[in-house]
Amino acid sequence: MQRLRPLLFSFFALCALVLSACNSHPVDPRIHMSIVGSWQGEATGTVMSIYGDGRLVIENAPGVPAGTVITGTVERGFDEVRIVYLAPASLCQGQSGVYRLSLKKDILTMEVLNEECPARAAQMDKSWKRLSMTPRPYGGK
Repeated sequence: MQRLRPLLFSFFALCALVLSACNSHPVDPRIHMSIVGSWQGEATGTVMSIYGDGRLVIENAPGVPAGTVITGTVERGFDEVRIVYLAPASLCQGQSGVYRLSLKKDILTMEVLNEECPARAAQMDKSWKRLSMTPRPYGGK
């Protein structure tokens, strides 16, 4: 029994580690991969590109000068995303917005759950049509 004690301790420690990791980072990879690509807002024509590493690039957004590119991040959850704009020229830099996603065929719908920046909510179309499963090339970080 004494020889089994270290083995049992290791087994239970490993189980605890695995269970705590699962609970601390509830990411659904199906949602993540399904939203990667380029999307066009059905109401405004805004182009939103979401990259696999969490980068976000928005082009032709309403309310900003023509040619302005908005950069930010997308943090993924089960059926929600948190969007944060990063570029100094962006509205509400550093403030976050939480949106619920729904994807049916090639249409992504976004519902505002909590938005610190009403101006960004006005830039986000409620529905987006997929342009490409590969995001547009963009060299900025």
